[in-house]
Amino acid sequence: MKKLAYLLSLVMIFAIPWENSVLVRDVGTISRAIGLLLAAVWVAAVVMHGTMRRLGLFHGLAIAFVTWNALSVFWTIHPPATVQWVWTYVQLLILAFLLWDLYDTTPAIRAALQAYVLGAYVAIASLLLSFVSGTGMSFSKRYTVEGFNADTAGLLLAIGMPMAWTLALVHSIRGRGRVLRWMNFAYLPLAFFGIALTGTRTALLTTFPAVLFAIASLTRLRPRQRLAIGLAAVIGFAVIVPFVPQPSVERLLTTGSEISGGTLGGRGRIWQAGLRAFGQRPILGVGAGAFEAAIGIGKVAHNTFISVLVELGIVGATIFYTLVAYTFGQALRHPAWGARFWVTLLSIWALGASSLTWENKKITWLVLTLAAASAAVRADSVRRRGAPRDGLDIRGSR
Repeated sequence: MKKLAYLLSLVMIFAIPWENSVLVRDVGTISRAIGLLLAAVWVAAVVMHGTMRRLGLFHGLAIAFVTWNALSVFWTIHPPATVQWVWTYVQLLILAFLLWDLYDTTPAIRAALQAYVLGAYVAIASLLLSFVSGTGMSFSKRYTVEGFNADTAGLLLAIGMPMAWTLALVHSIRGRGRVLRWMNFAYLPLAFFGIALTGTRTALLTTFPAVLFAIASLTRLRPRQRLAIGLAAVIGFAVIVPFVPQPSVERLLTTGSEISGGTLGGRGRIWQAGLRAFGQRPILGVGAGAFEAAIGIGKVAHNTFISVLVELGIVGATIFYTLVAYTFGQALRHPAWGARFWVTLLSIWALGASSLTWENKKITWLVLTLAAASAAVRADSVRRRGAPRDGLDIRGSR
């Protein structure tokens, strides 16, 4: 049963980058439908086997966060929204538990990362199809993946970039591994093109940590490999860049002025309104999911950290911030290469979360849980066998 749960979890992860494109009647997104089936199978497996991987501080913080969200039902200014968000958080907490239980080895974690990258390829294909056919452009002349706004689509692609690069370097150069290796290498320029089509400024910024991570890792390769990768990158970008639509280029070029001006696509005004609402209820907050009701302008926070602060007050925000900080700390438990990878991935998520309301999204709990699970795998290996080579090290494929 656990094997089936593991396979279903890979399918669910594969669906996350394009989940809104396929809706199941009376259920929701395709990933939610798979997730419900996955949860049922996993619970049955745990009951049958009578064992579950031991939980840690990460889960204690996650439970505390979800509990505080649930308690906010008693003081929320918008009960229907709060009840809905609490139910979502309960499901995400179950997701965190089952991912922790199922991904207890380095090969399993690699498989999860690969499933996400392959799913992101589906999102890229959707973007390219819209571009080639001339459909799917929003009112702001930006392309997107069906069912997603352009900002979310761009950031989901950016999150896959350090995953793809790492997997390209650790995959075997023989057989199926060779195919996956080159698919992962090809992901970076294709994802960059997809991000350019979305015209998402925040997603463009998040590519910089991924690029820096990739450049830093080149020192671990042979000179011939560096040259080949460098030439492929130059040729790939030279071919792709001329096809980027002019409106997207013009929008991306305004990134600096938006940051220096503090407008950030209108987000500055929303954040100011949110902080005013926080000032009125600083300890308990306005209630889970009640941000829009609190500011009265029909806008979500477009910032996960401000959203949590306004909705859950100082208490709830402290729990959430501690959870994120703890996960970053766990990432640093890896040797140099693994630490760089997980910190890069978490940094891209954090940048994206600073522009979108992601605290109740699967991508947040997927990234945080896999980072914590990977650190636990590393710690278990050290306890059993001393200090083994890092499972995500480039040399792991040699």
